[in-house]
Amino acid sequence: MPLYGNLKDLPLDELLQALRYREGALEIWNVKGLPATTLFLKPGHIRSLDQKGKPLPPSRAKETLLALLAAREGNFEFLPGVRPRHGFRLNWPLERALLSLATLTDERGRATFPSAGR
Repeated sequence: MPLYGNLKDLPLDELLQALRYREGALEIWNVKGLPATTLFLKPGHIRSLDQKGKPLPPSRAKETLLALLAAREGNFEFLPGVRPRHGFRLNWPLERALLSLATLTDERGRATFPSAGR
């Protein structure tokens, strides 16, 4: 059964937590500044991130995922059982990827907005 909605109602980090034991394609579009992106998931892992039908290399995938996690608007649809047609795999453990990205986002926030005591 497909699942669809908007990131303003269900942010990506919460959506990924809900889908952590599922396999399929999470399509995300209408995110300002980003082309439509598909996250291919398998239980506990991000299999790959694709744009325009092509997999993103790890560095671009990380930056895209950061931008998607920060997005507060955008549509999504999860299509269960859909797998990528290509053989490229990131195979990032989902929990570790979310934790790493949260840490990176926090560090970037501190670098951009120093504390008042400094």
